[in-house]
Amino acid sequence: MIVFTALRLEVLESPKSRQAKMLSPGVKERIGVVFEVVKTSFHWGFIPTLLYLGFRKGSEPGMPPLSIANLLW
Repeated sequence: MIVFTALRLEVLESPKSRQAKMLSPGVKERIGVVFEVVKTSFHWGFIPTLLYLGFRKGSEPGMPPLSIANLLW
């Protein structure tokens, strides 16, 4: 954030940027690895999770029963 006081320009750091500077390179690397694992598991697990929830609920009344064959057709 930039603050003008008495014709002087000061740049104030936000608390988040101060905390980011305090993290060691090892901690930053671990956070990056955790972020990549979460991102990959979300990418690979989102559609199967939706399919599981849909099959668990079952079809609505008057609709054909759910099966893997219906999913492929």
